[in-house]
Amino acid sequence: MTFPQPSDDTLARLAVHNRRWGARMAIWRRYASPPWWGRGLVISPLLRASYEAYLPAALFYADLRCLGNYFLPAPSWFPALFCVSHYHTTSSVGLSAPASLPDFWAGLPSVFSGRVTFAANELLALYCALADLPCFGTDSSRYPAQLSRLADCFRQWPLGAQPLRLLDIGCGVGLNTLEIAALGVERLGSDLSILGVTSEPLEVWMAERRRLPHDPVRELRLRQYPADLPVRFRAERFQDLSGEEAFDLIVCNGLAGGRFLCERQDIALFLENCRRCLRPGGTIFLANHFHDGCRPACQRLLAEAAQRGFQVNGDWQDARLQRMA
Repeated sequence: MTFPQPSDDTLARLAVHNRRWGARMAIWRRYASPPWWGRGLVISPLLRASYEAYLPAALFYADLRCLGNYFLPAPSWFPALFCVSHYHTTSSVGLSAPASLPDFWAGLPSVFSGRVTFAANELLALYCALADLPCFGTDSSRYPAQLSRLADCFRQWPLGAQPLRLLDIGCGVGLNTLEIAALGVERLGSDLSILGVTSEPLEVWMAERRRLPHDPVRELRLRQYPADLPVRFRAERFQDLSGEEAFDLIVCNGLAGGRFLCERQDIALFLENCRRCLRPGGTIFLANHFHDGCRPACQRLLAEAAQRGFQVNGDWQDARLQRMA
């Protein structure tokens, strides 16, 4: 789908939002004491408290969600990280919205820095930015060693047999997925089928259309990949993988063991669902650039995988889990 021009109802709701938050910002400017947020400034508890007194983040996120109900195709398209009530964030696996507006602004493109009001022609870029916050785990050229191993798998796959099927879990806007697809097509041609899944419908929209309205530099990298690569994208959480489709390889980068997938029950569910989707003899590729504080969760995942009968190779930042039966 192509996003249409904002409807009259969207424009009316945007006007309400801008009046409300323009007034709040005016009060903050009149009464708030320094320090004030600027890009690159360390966000201290004192700074957060100052902004929360005048510009409460949960209220702002709730109003963005209300505006999104008018602008986006369906409520489910609103980025999950910012799904909040008026007073607190909803509990969700690994999700925690930015604690204050300075934290919020720090993760957005500079065009939105320090702002609480928006023009109608900025809404698409704003909501895409909320769905595609900096995480880099699904970016291209992040894991060259893994790409080399995937290239070996592609070279060893028997041509003329059934197509090699690969699942990319947590694919984001598809940069890493498309990079893998381009590599696979060099060897396998049409004997390749790739599915990228992400929990964010807006990321699926961006990946399918090679559009990043909030990030034109990365959009150029998306557009370098041919439109006819054998890749599909779908909005689906790892918790909901059904196993109806069987895959030979699974890739999951920058997710397993990190803040979105670190609890024991989530690790167990992740491995169970991957096993259900993976053909016997297939391999799960996991890679990350997490800080050392994530090491225990990643190591728990590898230990749990071994207990479930996977053959584990590699280390906590670059692992392969092969299903033996």
